[in-house]
Amino acid sequence: MIYLSLLISRKFNIQLKSNSIAPLVSFISKVGIFLGVFVLVISFSILNGFQFELNNRVLSVLPHGEVLSINQPFHNWIKIKNLLELLPDVISITPYVNTTALINHINGIKGIQLRGLDFNGNNELNKLNKFINKATLKKIKNNKNQIIIGKNIAKFLSIHKGDLINIILSNHHNSSILYPKYVSLKVLDFFEINSSIDSTLGLVPISDLQRYLNMSSNISGLEITIKHPFNGTSIFKNIQSNLPNNFVIKNWIIEYSDIYNDIKLIKTIVYLTMTLIIIISCFNIASITFLEVSKKINSIAILKTLGMNNFSVKIILLIHGIKSILKISLLSLLSSIILLLNFKHILYYIEKYLDKKLLSHTIYFIDFVPISIYFLDIVSIFFILIIIGLISSYYPAYYASKINPAEILKKC
Repeated sequence: MIYLSLLISRKFNIQLKSNSIAPLVSFISKVGIFLGVFVLVISFSILNGFQFELNNRVLSVLPHGEVLSINQPFHNWIKIKNLLELLPDVISITPYVNTTALINHINGIKGIQLRGLDFNGNNELNKLNKFINKATLKKIKNNKNQIIIGKNIAKFLSIHKGDLINIILSNHHNSSILYPKYVSLKVLDFFEINSSIDSTLGLVPISDLQRYLNMSSNISGLEITIKHPFNGTSIFKNIQSNLPNNFVIKNWIIEYSDIYNDIKLIKTIVYLTMTLIIIISCFNIASITFLEVSKKINSIAILKTLGMNNFSVKIILLIHGIKSILKISLLSLLSSIILLLNFKHILYYIEKYLDKKLLSHTIYFIDFVPISIYFLDIVSIFFILIIIGLISSYYPAYYASKINPAEILKKC
C-alpha cells in the first residue's frame, strides 16, 4: 500500500491558476527557502573557518594556557611542570620567557613581544613546523644572538634575512639595573601566520633571553598545550585546582574572548534567523498546498471509495508537500557548496577589483575570509529541512485524510 501511495504521489500534480495570487506566493516562498538554506550553509562554513583558523594558526603558535607565578621570580618551575604533566588532558608543558622590547632599526622603531622558547624541544618544533622552515629551526642555536621575526615586522622596517637589528630591552626583571639593555641580533628567518601575530612577535632561544634579562634559570611562565582547546574552560579549572595557591592560569579564551564569544553568538543567531525564515517559507508553501488540495478533493474521495485508507492518503499528500521543499533545498545546498568551493577565487577577484583586503589583521586575527565545509553541518541542515517539511505538510494531509467520500461525491 505504501508503494501505491508513492506511485500516486508522483502523478499527483496540482495546477495553480495563473490569474490567482497563489503562484506568486509559492514562488516567493521557494525563494525564501532557497536563500535561507544558502545563507545558512555559507554562514556556517565561514564561522567554522574562523574557528578552524583560530585553532590551527593562532593556537598553533600561542599557548592554550599559561601558568604564572604570583611570587616572582618563577624559579621552582620544574616541580610544577612535572606535576602538570601527570594530568590527563595535558599534552605538553613548556617553559618560556616573555618580555616587551623595541626594535631600533635604520628604517624606524617598532614595539614587539619578544618570546624565548626551547627550540631544542620537540613540542615547540611540532608547533612551529607549519610556519617556519624546518632548516631554520635546526639552524637556530643558543648563544648565537639569533632571532626569528614576523613577516609584517620585516615589511614595516624593510628587514631582510641576515640583517643585524638592535633590540632595546627593559631590565624590570632585575631591579638593581635601571637602564635599558641593547642587544644586537641576527635575523635568521621570518614566520608568516597571516594574523596580527606577524606584526608583534619575535622568537629567540629561551636561554639567550634569560641571559639578556639577567634571569638566571628563572622563567616567565609555563605554556600548556591541551587536547581540546575549545573545551578549555573546564580543563583549566581542573588544572588550577591542582596548583598551589600562589599560581594562576591565563588561558587563550580570556585572551581572545571577544572572538571566541562572537563566533558562538553569531553562529547561534544565524542558525535561529535562517531556520525561522525557512519555517515561514515552508508553511507558506503548506498553506498553498492546503488551498489547492481542495481542487483534488474529488480524486481523493474516489481513492477512498476504492478502498484506500486514511494513512495512505496522508502518505500521498505528505510526499507531495515536502517534494517541492526538498527540491529547492537540494538546489540551494548544491549552489552553496559550489560557491564555497570557488570562494577563494571569487574573493581574490573582488579584492583585486577593490584593491584592498576585505579583512584586516589589525581588527581580526587573520587577513582573509576562511572557509571550512563540515559534512555534518550539511547533513544536519538537510534533516532539519525534512522535519520542517513533514511538520508543515502534515495538516493539509490530515485534512484530506478526514474527508467523507460519500458527502463529496454526492455533490458531484
